[in-house]
Amino acid sequence: MRMLANVADPVEVNVRAGFYAYVFKKNESAVAAIWTTEQKPYSVSIELPVAVECCDLMGNTRSLPAGAAELKMSESPIFLVCKADAQALAAAIQKTIFPSRPPVKAEARLSDLSTLTFHLVNQTQQPVEAEIELDPLKGAQVSPTSRKATVPASERTTVDFQIAGAPSAPLRARVKANGQIIPISEDLSI
Repeated sequence: MRMLANVADPVEVNVRAGFYAYVFKKNESAVAAIWTTEQKPYSVSIELPVAVECCDLMGNTRSLPAGAAELKMSESPIFLVCKADAQALAAAIQKTIFPSRPPVKAEARLSDLSTLTFHLVNQTQQPVEAEIELDPLKGAQVSPTSRKATVPASERTTVDFQIAGAPSAPLRARVKANGQIIPISEDLSI
């Protein structure tokens, strides 16, 4: 198996930390090599622009039609070969969805007696639009009850809410980002 023989013009596709993708031109075709450095395998979803042949290191192949395809990622690369332009394949890989990997990590803490601070960490290589929604908090008033934020690629952002009173139950909130919902439950006891 020589998936990368005679390839040219490599393009690195940065989607998120620990996920690697390179797309090459090969004659009239495009070849992508994708893998993860995470030890635990996980699935991703890629919207393929055209049908592809998917091949692993052992030479096992399967045909995937154009459209949404679920791929199992591991430390062993898989190769996607298609008759599309290499840039079209790279653009599709750039939009990879990680259903089991939220785009942001989030936690909430009281910064002081009147400020509730959410710490958002972007786990992707692209800016993420996030929205924080809070459930009513027993024993306290939080204002506002939702707030939007842009988290730069691979960086962290803080989002503050004003709080009055002493919470007598855990905070329940959600962070919506890239079509995923990340639940938050934090004990705000002082």
